[in-house]
Amino acid sequence: MRKTQFPFLLAAVTLGLAGCASNGDPSTDTATSAVETQSQENSQMTPADILAPYSLEDRNVDDVVDALDQMPVNERPEDLIASVRIDQLELSTNEGNAAMDMPKDKTYVSFAPYVDSTHPCTFHSLTTCQGEMRNAPIHIKITESGSNRVLVDERVKTFDNGFYGVWLPRDIEGKIEVTHEGKTGSADFSTKANGATCVTDLKLS
Repeated sequence: MRKTQFPFLLAAVTLGLAGCASNGDPSTDTATSAVETQSQENSQMTPADILAPYSLEDRNVDDVVDALDQMPVNERPEDLIASVRIDQLELSTNEGNAAMDMPKDKTYVSFAPYVDSTHPCTFHSLTTCQGEMRNAPIHIKITESGSNRVLVDERVKTFDNGFYGVWLPRDIEGKIEVTHEGKTGSADFSTKANGATCVTDLKLS
């Protein structure tokens, strides 16, 4: 049993770091190298194999991402790590690993506005990340840098995990603006190859 559980535990810890650590953190780099080595020893599986226990095996990547990010926190699968990259959704359980390619023309960025507390994050972890403002009504406006094209302008409610996620065009940069109960804040985003999919520096004041 220990031998079976170890690869998942290591992967969970490392993907947790990736989902809750900033770029350039040496400890994250070391842990990432360790899990990459371990992943080679762990079983490669198909996405359908990994997602079947959660009734998501027949869904495309858009649906899988949306379903997991919007899932109530108390219903989150405890044995699944789903980490969002610009080009892939990386899946890991104690049984093995798999990945789903993101659409070529868009990717997913999830952000967590906050007033009092936040955490550093680079790659959004759909089943573990949690923000401060759960199920909160907010107004969001997302614009593309340079052209000032408005990509999103609507009133929404944050998910139960305190985040709100949007699908945005690939290879652009821009700004996310959030308003909640008279407080406002903004943060930059990038969907370029080295962009972060997790935005947690969006402080409202």
